Amino acid sequence: MKAYLTIVLIALSVYNAEAQSKSDSIAGEYYLTGVREMTSGFWLKPDSSFEFFFSYGALDRAGKGRWRLNDAKQIILTSGPRPAADFALTGSSTKKEYKGVMFKIVHNNPLVQATTIFRLQTASGEVDQKTNSHGEAMFPAGNYDKVQVLFELCPDRFTTIQLPKGNFNEFSFRMEDWITEVFFDQFRLNVKDGQLTGPHPLMDGKEFVYQRNNSQ
Repeated sequence: MKAYLTIVLIALSVYNAEAQSKSDSIAGEYYLTGVREMTSGFWLKPDSSFEFFFSYGALDRAGKGRWRLNDAKQIILTSGPRPAADFALTGSSTKKEYKGVMFKIVHNNPLVQATTIFRLQTASGEVDQKTNSHGEAMFPAGNYDKVQVLFELCPDRFTTIQLPKGNFNEFSFRMEDWITEVFFDQFRLNVKDGQLTGPHPLMDGKEFVYQRNNSQ
């Protein structure tokens, strides 16, 4: 029995050593190639954690989580669950001076105020309106039961918010802090010859190339 346990412990030790060796050989910084005016990529760390980075113009986005290598020589990236909503209703009121219904995004960054989109189902169909420099979007008068909100610079998804019932014609919203964070759910990349190949979490297409930085 003791000899059997010794054999098992030795086998586990060898397996763990081999797994750690593979992780160490793959770990490093990989940069997206072939896309101009953009910096993006993955930092795979030896402890099996990773960081994703994306910079384009005035927008920076990032993500983090854990990575592993499967038998098909694919990197699989996973992070925590994405929160259900990127915006939240903060207030509703009635203003006599309004001839329609006002939707407002409240934020201390003018860029955010001017790049939010509200979507409503109106009598004439689905209507999108981009906010002005004050974070305001005015819609025709009506009784709306829900609104969809999108940050134009992070167009991953609309957030659907139920509106309170009542004689309200002004609604205020806040943007959640995690809206620029990128979340990963079994995101797969192929690894070969110092490159990662596969999709990009924020762009359409399936064959992007990420080149390892060998100057590290």
